Amino acid sequence: MKFSEIPYQQPDAVALKSDLNAIVDAFTNANTAEEQGDQIKAFNDVLRHYETQSNIAAIRFTINTADKEYQEARKFFSLMAPEVQEIKAKLQEAVISSPFKSELEERWGSVYMNTAELATK
Repeated sequence: MKFSEIPYQQPDAVALKSDLNAIVDAFTNANTAEEQGDQIKAFNDVLRHYETQSNIAAIRFTINTADKEYQEARKFFSLMAPEVQEIKAKLQEAVISSPFKSELEERWGSVYMNTAELATK
């Protein structure tokens, strides 16, 4: 598949924030390490899709800076980035304060946990 054939779909800002916040809430309310780990995976899946669309928009804007669609997409992602980062920070804080921290580290690795700790400092 050529890059030009990769579909671009701008995320819905309200739905994105709602989905990410719901995952953070589900993580916080989870009763087991497995449930919390599943919420981390869900968060990463949503974030990966968002970041993929952001990268597609950025590359296409770089290819043609006169393209109005990708000018607007660039603005959208510039405005969304701080809000998404804030929600991500909430998850990271919840991860490092989790009663299942050691089990989460077994599943996700020490790099993930160290990154979460460093991001909250």
